Amino acid sequence: MQSVPTVYSWLSGGNTVTNTPALVDDHIIQAAHVKLKEAVRRNFEEPKAHLQSFYERYNYIVNGDAESEIKKFMASKHTFEEYTEVS
Repeated sequence: MQSVPTVYSWLSGGNTVTNTPALVDDHIIQAAHVKLKEAVRRNFEEPKAHLQSFYERYNYIVNGDAESEIKKFMASKHTFEEYTEVS
């Protein structure tokens, strides 16, 4: 909304509507901007921490470390106990 009809033009009953410009002061916009940025920052803290926990747990799969360890293990002979060992 960039202009708003005046109360006088509503009450006059005529066919002409007089509008007045509707502006928001810069300090109000700046305060709302700061408040919005802070709310967004707060609301993304938990999802970001959750994502970081997945990254820490499963990054070795994505970056190829797990594949190279498996290939190295499978390249040599092992006993049944070594194959079933959980590390």
